[in-house]
Amino acid sequence: IRSNKKFSWGCKGGVNSMAIDYKGDAHVCGLYRLKPISLLDNDMQTVVAHLSKVHKEHQQIVASNSCSQCKNRAICKWCPAYSNIYNVTDDKKIDFFCQLSVARIKCFG
Repeated sequence: IRSNKKFSWGCKGGVNSMAIDYKGDAHVCGLYRLKPISLLDNDMQTVVAHLSKVHKEHQQIVASNSCSQCKNRAICKWCPAYSNIYNVTDDKKIDFFCQLSVARIKCFG
């Protein structure tokens, strides 16, 4: 279901926060394990620039994928990290999330 309203994605992973694993690799978030950068082998400026770049890539995906204009987008928790977990790609919708959004609206809407 489409909407004319532009969705504003509130995630700041890779901009205001990062996840650090046991090897010293930084990730934009704890869910997105692709495109890590080593904190041990890079200076903080390089790490921040890399994570910011990954975040911007995610913003572009969020703005242009099939979910971006869905009327339920504001209540849906879909993001590139979840897409990668469920679909092994960063830009596909997750049918379960669609169903969950409809259920949330019925309960809380």
